[in-house]
Amino acid sequence: MDPFLARNMIESLSKGVDPVTGRPLSQNDSCSNEEVRQALQEVLAHCTIDLAQQESLLTREDRRKGNAQRYPRGGEAWTATEEQEVLNLLRRGKNVYQIAASIKRTPRAIAERLKTMQRRAAQQEEK
Repeated sequence: MDPFLARNMIESLSKGVDPVTGRPLSQNDSCSNEEVRQALQEVLAHCTIDLAQQESLLTREDRRKGNAQRYPRGGEAWTATEEQEVLNLLRRGKNVYQIAASIKRTPRAIAERLKTMQRRAAQQEEK
């Protein structure tokens, strides 16, 4: 699993949000308990440090190789179908990391494509 996706899921749980649906957890859910949420936030603080240290140890080339394996569609032209899939996943409450894992493009590529699509929509509205 992508470590950023895993971190994002734990972060959602620590806020009392279901990481799959994006909806608030029920009061009966163990992650709704304040002590459990604080424990998850404590774990997150350590994960952030570990991820930052791990990232700083990687060379640029190592990161490229890792991204090429995790996100094999990187660098390919975007299709209208793929853009529609991004929007559908976004509407279903998926975050950039979950979308990236799903369509095999980097989280940064997803964020940039969303900006491009937003600019394109704004330009069409002006016409």
